[in-house]
Amino acid sequence: MSIYGTHTIYVVISRVKYNKGFAKKDQMLSRRGFLLQAFGTFLIVYVASASTASLRLLDQPVINPTALALSHGFAFTVGVALTLPEGGGLFDPVAVVAIGILSYAGYIPKHSAVDFATGAPMVAAQLVGGAVAGAMLWATFGGTTQQSTLGLPEIGDGALTLNAFSAEMIGAFAIVTVGVYLLRLPRRSAASMFYVVAFGLTVVATVAVAANISGSSFNTLRHAVPALFSLTFPSTHWIYYIGPTLGIALAVLFSAAVHYPPYRTRQPKKNDAPAQPKGGHVLLRT
Repeated sequence: MSIYGTHTIYVVISRVKYNKGFAKKDQMLSRRGFLLQAFGTFLIVYVASASTASLRLLDQPVINPTALALSHGFAFTVGVALTLPEGGGLFDPVAVVAIGILSYAGYIPKHSAVDFATGAPMVAAQLVGGAVAGAMLWATFGGTTQQSTLGLPEIGDGALTLNAFSAEMIGAFAIVTVGVYLLRLPRRSAASMFYVVAFGLTVVATVAVAANISGSSFNTLRHAVPALFSLTFPSTHWIYYIGPTLGIALAVLFSAAVHYPPYRTRQPKKNDAPAQPKGGHVLLRT
């Protein structure tokens, strides 16, 4: 897809009518944010899928969980660090919907909140990045013994469908729960950079645990892209969509419970300026 086609998608979707009028300029994803979001999604889908395909080329009975976890952790950490200030740091359409729900309920601060005017361009950017990643996967592994799967996550030998489903659900829950906390921090702050590293370590840990159980997807695009470009749809592919979706839903409920009450219902702090009395009199501090 050319840069002109990508920009056209951005312009059309970011100007979709919002409520009774058009969204304000600061409510829309910027062109830079759109491109960063697409790049972050490309990086994560390509690195995660390519590392899986490369490890399978070794023809080992099991995948090296350390190598797979480090590659995933690198991709997620770099992707979030690059896109968090302007692109939102989200790489899954289901996660965009989840953060949109939390934003509507008042649990996400304004600087990270997602509504339709920002969420729709995010999803479009993710689809563009995923499509480019799929094309690059085919270019990289076409003609190899892994060209039929392109790093598609698979249930490990000896693992049951329930095992893989649970691993996908728990991994998505852990990653999104840490991600919600990251979105609540001020952008470009020392604390947010620390939690970017913590987010990456969470990905490393969850991928290492599930590497030989479910293949460590935790992301609907991570499975959908190699499946579509390789035309491979195993009978158990549903676990890679329902599992992460359920895990993200649980993360939304858990985050709402942890961070209650939402921002818009919190009482003012004691050091806030007192309310002005009625009758037109002005209260001055001495």
